[in-house]
Amino acid sequence: MDASKVDLNFIDPSKMVKGQKYLYQTLTASKDGRVYGRIWVEYKGNNQVAIMSETYDFNQDGSFWSKPLRNTANAIGRYFVGKGTHIKLTLEG
Repeated sequence: MDASKVDLNFIDPSKMVKGQKYLYQTLTASKDGRVYGRIWVEYKGNNQVAIMSETYDFNQDGSFWSKPLRNTANAIGRYFVGKGTHIKLTLEG
């Protein structure tokens, strides 16, 4: 996927250390939050970050009622991709 199209306007690199990785909850901070939920970024220096690859497995998170929207979306995803299927998300650009 094209990382240059992901809304990262909520990230402030002025407080980051080059080479360090940071976890960001994007659900409410980014217009893409419903797609990614959370992302790990690595600060590359010079006000640039790289979005780290992640694996998504569509597994239920906690009890169904602890996160009903997320777990409903996971159930739909499992229906289409199959139970136990892992998808690697890689963003470049």
